[in-house]
Amino acid sequence: MTHHRTPIPRYLILAVPYTQFKPPRLVFVKAPADPGAHFFTMMINGAGDTIEFVDPPAAVSQSLALSLRTAFPHRIKSDNVAEGQNVLYIYLKKGIDAPGMDKNLFLAHILKFINDMAFKLDASVPLARRGILGLGSRREVWIFKGSPIWWTAQR
Repeated sequence: MTHHRTPIPRYLILAVPYTQFKPPRLVFVKAPADPGAHFFTMMINGAGDTIEFVDPPAAVSQSLALSLRTAFPHRIKSDNVAEGQNVLYIYLKKGIDAPGMDKNLFLAHILKFINDMAFKLDASVPLARRGILGLGSRREVWIFKGSPIWWTAQR
């Protein structure tokens, strides 16, 4: 007796915003598998003074801090890749919410830089609220995706 394996279908998740004060709907669409895709994450710590990238591609970890230093002089304290791990830390002199720091412009610069490296923001995962009774700011993890198809298209 021969067993035939049916390939597991791959799905792409899309969020469809709804404007009448209802949460967005998630729509699952069949999509071809992309075995060459590379994912990495970004998160800002609770104090807002450290940005952490887990498993970024070499091009991002080698040049993002330099790009941020150029665009925001005197705001970056230091950066380093953790020894034996592929984790990039970028330390800010003051938190991202500090006076004189335009948080939205800063994050837009990071997103633009990563987009120019042929990666896109693929998902945002909210983390649990902090503080007593769940009060406090809500942190999130951003997940970026890159694909060899995109990398060759940019060249």
